[in-house]
Amino acid sequence: MYNKQGDSDMKNYVTMVCAMIFAVVFFSSCNKNNDSIVGKWELQLAVKENISNANPSDIQIDTLSIEKTSSNLLQFQKNGKARFTGIDLIENKMIYNELYDWSISDDNKMLYLTNGISGEDNLEDKEIEILSLSGKQLVTKAKNVEVDFTYISTNTYKRK
Repeated sequence: MYNKQGDSDMKNYVTMVCAMIFAVVFFSSCNKNNDSIVGKWELQLAVKENISNANPSDIQIDTLSIEKTSSNLLQFQKNGKARFTGIDLIENKMIYNELYDWSISDDNKMLYLTNGISGEDNLEDKEIEILSLSGKQLVTKAKNVEVDFTYISTNTYKRK
């Protein structure tokens, strides 16, 4: 025997279940972008490029391997706050402490830092390119254009 009402109810039920599954997958994938970067990261390697704006072929590159004389940490919190901290381990004193609001692009390619403060100073907003992001490693690239030079910094962090 064929029951049209039962068939219609089953279609509605299946449609509702599919919609709920889609919503859960969609919203969890949105949150996954932010969650993938949440945590504490320690700087391992920094490559600094100083490019002359007057003569772009004049480039100075410095590779800084992080020594045990300082600790440079980056911490992303789930509440949208980020902290950059540098500590001189020899003199046991803080070198810098910067606080920002942070967000990440949907494709995990850009990191946005806004409303930055360091002590009583307001800091400029930053856009930082994410070259790679995994459970263990974060590689970023930041560009700062000034009057005479353009500075490009590529930093490699490991999860702490």
